[in-house]
Amino acid sequence: MSSIVIHQPEYFPWINLFFKMLKCDKFIFLDNVQYLRRGFQNRNIIGNNGRSFYITVPTKYAPRETLIREIEIDNSKKWIEEHVKNLHNCYKKTKFFKNIILLLENEYAKSYKYLNDLNQGLIKMLAKNMEIKCKFFSSSDLNADGKKSELIFNICEKAGALKYITGTDSANYLEEEKFKKNGIEIMYLKKREMTYIQKNSEKKFIKDLSVLDFLFNLGFEGFKKIKI
Repeated sequence: MSSIVIHQPEYFPWINLFFKMLKCDKFIFLDNVQYLRRGFQNRNIIGNNGRSFYITVPTKYAPRETLIREIEIDNSKKWIEEHVKNLHNCYKKTKFFKNIILLLENEYAKSYKYLNDLNQGLIKMLAKNMEIKCKFFSSSDLNADGKKSELIFNICEKAGALKYITGTDSANYLEEEKFKKNGIEIMYLKKREMTYIQKNSEKKFIKDLSVLDFLFNLGFEGFKKIKI
C-alpha cells in the first residue's frame, strides 16, 4: 500500500512530523503553495531554563503571492553564526550536543540560496540519521494544482496514494467523500504529547519545541526506541 504524507517544508519542525514519516512510504514537501509569513517555514522554537524563543532564517523581500520554493534566504546577514551560537547557549550541556551540532554545521556549510532547499536538506539529513525509510518528493515536481482539499487530493492521485496520513486538524477542510470514492483512505494521526528529560531545562519541561530539543537530549537512538 502506498501511503503518503504531505507537509510544507519547515525549519527544524517538531518531532510529530517525523512520527508521520515513520508511517509513510512517500513524504511530499508541499512547496508549490504561497509562502506563509510568521509561520514555521523560516523559523522554529528552541528552549532553555523554562523559556522558549524563536530562531529565524532571514529572507529577502518577496510579494505576498510568492511560492515557498521561490523564497530566497538573505545570506547578507550572519544568521548561521547566530543560530549556532543560540544552539550552543541552549544545548551545550545536553548529552548529544557535539554529535548533532556537527551534522547541522555540515549542512549549513552548503550555503543554500533558497529556503525550501535549506529546509528539505536539513529534514532529509535528520530523517536519514533517524533511519526513516520513506522516500522524499516535492509537490512542485508533480504538476498538481488546486487549493486546500483539491490540491491534496490531486497530489495523492499523482503520487499513486492509497492512504493519506495527516493530522486531525485536516478534518476541517478535507472532502473525505472524494478521497473515499477514489480509493484513497485518510488516516488521521493525533498529536503525540512528548515529555522527556531536558538537560537544558531541568526544573520546568518546555513543550512543543523543534525536533532539535529532542535530539540534543535523547539523540537519534532515543528516537529509534520510540514505539508508534
